[in-house]
Amino acid sequence: MESLHLTLKQEPIAPLEAECISPTGFLGKSADQIRRLPLLHGKDRVELGEFFDVKGDSQAGRVVVEGDLARVKYLGCAMDRGTLCVKGPAGMHLGERMAGGTIEVEGDVDDWAGAQMTGGMIRIRGDAGNLAGATLPGEKQGASGGCIVIHGDAGNEVGASMSGGLVVVAGDCSDFAGVGMRGGILAILGSAGRRAGAGMADGVMVCIGDLQLLPTFVYSCTYRPVFLRVLGEHLRRVGVTGMGVGGSTPPGRVDELYRRYVGDANDRGKGEILLCQSENTA
Repeated sequence: MESLHLTLKQEPIAPLEAECISPTGFLGKSADQIRRLPLLHGKDRVELGEFFDVKGDSQAGRVVVEGDLARVKYLGCAMDRGTLCVKGPAGMHLGERMAGGTIEVEGDVDDWAGAQMTGGMIRIRGDAGNLAGATLPGEKQGASGGCIVIHGDAGNEVGASMSGGLVVVAGDCSDFAGVGMRGGILAILGSAGRRAGAGMADGVMVCIGDLQLLPTFVYSCTYRPVFLRVLGEHLRRVGVTGMGVGGSTPPGRVDELYRRYVGDANDRGKGEILLCQSENTA
């Protein structure tokens, strides 16, 4: 498949805001037009061509960006189509307000990946920072749709205030996972940090590893959730492999018993936390 290739020529010395770098932002533009698109480097307005070599065709709907992009923010922001492949670490706000298409990252990603996304898929083959799939400052709702798959660990407040969609973390999460959730599914294959589910009003959190429940969650029952099989099949259809998602683990041990807890009672919540019984024996 033909692609448009962007290669970072020089690392920015200040954050580089690049909201235009996506199949949506490049739609209908020639390579010369793309080179002239504006970016914000610190306080200075610059052209994309000052920092990136541009080759290929944007009409194919596939954009490949290569280099150490840890200081490049807003990659894939508000994209609604196509594929964005990031070969290297990515900066903050990757896929913010994303509505469709696919983002693939071969490296770690900074904070707010997939913040307030409504559709599409983000796959991070590394670790994610804080607030993946969460809400933005001053807003009330996090991700409401789409899918985020993190093959490594995630930082604090993953899935904060999410109201829909799916976030899967293959590794561990730091503190406040699922804080303020209003819907959707947060699946953690590793362990969760302190105060997971605080302020949870709705939605489902699945945890395979250790999780210390807040006292405001009440035991409901022990059962085998059928929806985990459906979830595992969905992940296989979108090609997620190599992270414990397979015949017996989608996204955990589907044949295991899970203990169901309901809360957060402080918020009169109806959220559910499902703990794999064989791992959470306390």
